[in-house]
Amino acid sequence: MDEKTTADKTAEDDTPQTDIVHDPVSSRREDRWALVWDVLIFQLKLALDALRDLVLSPLSFGALLLGVLAGGDRPYRYFEGLLRFGRQTERIINLFGTARVPYDPYEGTSDRLAVDTLFSNVEELLRRNVDSNQTATSAKTKVDETIDDLEARLEKLRAKAKQRFDGSASA
Repeated sequence: MDEKTTADKTAEDDTPQTDIVHDPVSSRREDRWALVWDVLIFQLKLALDALRDLVLSPLSFGALLLGVLAGGDRPYRYFEGLLRFGRQTERIINLFGTARVPYDPYEGTSDRLAVDTLFSNVEELLRRNVDSNQTATSAKTKVDETIDDLEARLEKLRAKAKQRFDGSASA
C-alpha cells in the first residue's frame, strides 16, 4: 500500500493526517477474505454457544432441585451461580462481536424489546390467571405443601447424617 502523510495538522487534533491510497481490487479481495474468516469464527462461536447451552440446560434443573430441596434460606443461590457462569461465558464467547466489529449486547436495546420484559409480562398474566382460577391455586398449594414436606424430611435426614458423622468422628 502506498501511504502519503500530510504535514498539515487540524486545529482539533495535533497528530498528522494520513491519507491511505487503496488499490480497489486488492482491497475488495482483503474484504472478502476478512468476511470468510469472520463467518468461520461466527460458526465456531455458534457451536461454542450451543455447547454451553447444552451444558447449562441440565445444570439448571440441578440448580432447581438443589435450591428446592437443599437451598434452605437461600433457594436461589445455586441458580444465581449458574446465571453468573452463563453471563461470564456469554461475554467470553461474544457471539455477535468480531475483532473488526465490537459488540455490546446492551447497546441500543430498549426495555420494551428485552426478552426478559416479555417473559415478565407472561409471568404476570399467568399469576393473575392462577390467582383467579381455584383449581390452579389448589394445585399450586398442593405442590408447595409437598415441597415443604420433602424439605422437612431432607432436613431430618441431614440432621441424622450429621449426628452419625459427628458420632463416628469422635469415636
